Amino acid sequence: MDSCTLNGMNGWIIFLLFAIVVIYFFNNSKRSDSEQSAKDILDTRYAKGEISKDEYEEKLNDLNS
Repeated sequence: MDSCTLNGMNGWIIFLLFAIVVIYFFNNSKRSDSEQSAKDILDTRYAKGEISKDEYEEKLNDLNS
């Protein structure tokens, strides 16, 4: 292979790696916006009456430690 072909291949490899990185970070940013934090889930469970006040406080202490 001559150097011109190798440079062309390197360009495509760099482009593909860049595209993969951009797609990865784009997907992660969308996912983190839609996910609830552990405290949000705990608050929701307590508000629904799924856990008692004692359980809520214990789990909240676990999250904060």
